Amino acid sequence: MIKKKGNRYSTEQMIVVLKIYQETNFNASETHKRTKVSRVAIKKWAEKLGVQVFAKNHVQEVVHKVNVAIATRKERVADKLNQAKEDLLDRLIERIPHTIDLHSISNALKIIHEIEKVADDPDKESTGDSISYIETVTRQLTIKP
Repeated sequence: MIKKKGNRYSTEQMIVVLKIYQETNFNASETHKRTKVSRVAIKKWAEKLGVQVFAKNHVQEVVHKVNVAIATRKERVADKLNQAKEDLLDRLIERIPHTIDLHSISNALKIIHEIEKVADDPDKESTGDSISYIETVTRQLTIKP
């Protein structure tokens, strides 16, 4: 329960109440139950001070969510790259005994190296050439019965 000094609440008290208001998902009735501050006062304070109180927390929350999303995305990209590398190595192993021209094997090894570079540093942008190169090598390594 928040107690006012005389007839007024201090700015610090208002901020505490507004943080509780935010924690209750902006439910003035629930905030009133917790703090004994009138719902009308809570709403007025939110209009008056809300931007200052809520904006900082909101920005921090958004930044955290974005960072989590980026980390998750990087993990998925790394997993896909590792899977592509493993698939390519499997195809390469199957293809080696049937290959006379080592050019396709050499290209496959180059692309595996490219995949490893991208997987090691996912922030580094890959060129469009790498993707077409991957497709070309994949086509070359397709096993024909």
